[in-house]
Amino acid sequence: MIKTLEKTISRIRENALWRYFSQKAKTVIRLYLGQIMLGTGIFMVLFGPKIVDPFLVKILGPRIVFGKANVMLEEGVYLTTNQAALIKWIVGVMLTGLIIAIGGFAILWIKKIKKAHAESLETTHNPNTF
Repeated sequence: MIKTLEKTISRIRENALWRYFSQKAKTVIRLYLGQIMLGTGIFMVLFGPKIVDPFLVKILGPRIVFGKANVMLEEGVYLTTNQAALIKWIVGVMLTGLIIAIGGFAILWIKKIKKAHAESLETTHNPNTF
């Protein structure tokens, strides 16, 4: 039973149509993944301060972001005495965004390099071309 299943799977994989759609799916997924990563990374780089100040401080809390010693609570309002901690968080978010954007760009760029390389191999190894 298992050998029959393995033979069926190998026949499907050998099928040219399966390989064509499999390659197309990989290309589309790679394209969308690269675009999403590039867009997300650029968004994080451009809007790093706006991401950290209202959202990250509310999610993590000001005592974690600024440090317990640098936050005072007066009349229900948090007062911070160390803005350097906030700048470190902003730089961290922006660097993370930059790394994500570089990864997305690399995914998109590698696809183009592979395509150009495959085309150059076709033209150099084809005996019918001059």
